Amino acid sequence: MKNILLKTYTLPVFMLTLRMAAPMAGIRILAGPVRLWMRILGKLVHWASGGPKANDSKELAQAWQDMMPEPRSCFPLKGEQGNGTASVFAGEIHLHCPLRNSADTMACYQLMEFDRTLVQAAGGQLKVLESQSNSGKPFCTVLMAMDAESLSGFKAAHESRAS
Repeated sequence: MKNILLKTYTLPVFMLTLRMAAPMAGIRILAGPVRLWMRILGKLVHWASGGPKANDSKELAQAWQDMMPEPRSCFPLKGEQGNGTASVFAGEIHLHCPLRNSADTMACYQLMEFDRTLVQAAGGQLKVLESQSNSGKPFCTVLMAMDAESLSGFKAAHESRAS
């Protein structure tokens, strides 16, 4: 079962999943089911990847990158972030998100449940700092830490929206 999942977990399948889920994620009544679906997919990928566990934020970021589909160059790690501590590690997602320039950061929040689930299963927390949906950038920036407290000084993309 793990081998079948890993063989079908390719970038085109990953992108197809995002393209199919993105329109539903923006509909309030479907947001919860989309988030649940992303969580289930994240748990499946974590399981199929051998259930990696991290001991620090650098290992956590590496585990996140390793669980993403090939090519991993689409998910570069950017190093330590923040207030001079090594407790927060940044990564980027260089894919053409179906929510790019949509201004729908809440739909992004639903889809990113996948990444949050991967990181949580590996022992940490993930926060989306910049979303393609509203940043004007062609990539997303995520922060990862072993605990939520380390991320508390950073404002998530969905918290920054103008509503």
